[in-house]
Amino acid sequence: MVRINFSVSTIPEEPSESQTCPTSLLEPLAKCSRVAVENRCVAITAVRITPDGEFGATDGKRLLLEQTTARFPWEENTLVRATDLYRVRLREFKDRATFDLGVRDDWACFDFGDCRFFTKQDIGHYPELHRVLPSDNQNRTRLTLDPKDAAFLKKHLNALPGRDNQHSPVTLLCDYDGTITVHGDTPRPAETKAILLVRSKYEGDAYVVQTNRKYLLDALAFGCRDFRFGSSYPLASTENTRFCWMPLDSCGALPLESECPRNPDVLLRSDEPSTKKD
Repeated sequence: MVRINFSVSTIPEEPSESQTCPTSLLEPLAKCSRVAVENRCVAITAVRITPDGEFGATDGKRLLLEQTTARFPWEENTLVRATDLYRVRLREFKDRATFDLGVRDDWACFDFGDCRFFTKQDIGHYPELHRVLPSDNQNRTRLTLDPKDAAFLKKHLNALPGRDNQHSPVTLLCDYDGTITVHGDTPRPAETKAILLVRSKYEGDAYVVQTNRKYLLDALAFGCRDFRFGSSYPLASTENTRFCWMPLDSCGALPLESECPRNPDVLLRSDEPSTKKD
């Protein structure tokens, strides 16, 4: 049996009580780990697990919360190390239904049968994730992406200019006339390019948000099609997922002092994938 221990101290005792978990629980663990590992702060390179089965993670710029149906016997939140091990085990566990998860003396133990993984984190220094989430009264605009529009945006977002810029910026514009477009960033007017989401709708204020396209792609990869914008962070969600992130400079209800992108030289319509001149 293999023991993996991230501490130089003595290998911890096995937990006196473990929870048998379905293998499917490794999926939200893997998703949260992918968010948490992309930061330079060891203190937050972790996944927080609550007794009522909510998994959460942040890298300081993004926050992901995954609500599961799991219920755990411990009374306090716990942290587990963010690692690619969960994704690897998920892939390897095709024919295995469960694994065991136990907690003892601030240590968490994953028992996969062929190996045990022990991890310990300082919960006292972990941020309170729910304080970051925008409240409902902060939301001024609600964007609902049509499934076909979401698939089209996910496919073509990296085709917009500015992908290789420092923050890979794109600008999402919910315009006064009801149109919803996503614009690339370029200093050359003749190379402007945008995506028109024909089937999608928004409610509330006309709005513009500039964001790192990677975060928008994350939201789409997590299955989010419900987006809320307001005075705080953009928030994307599904029934069990909430994902928010830090926008770039331009973010707010129209009109803004900064000029909004309009009339792109190339417009990609989600109902007509061919490239057209506007």
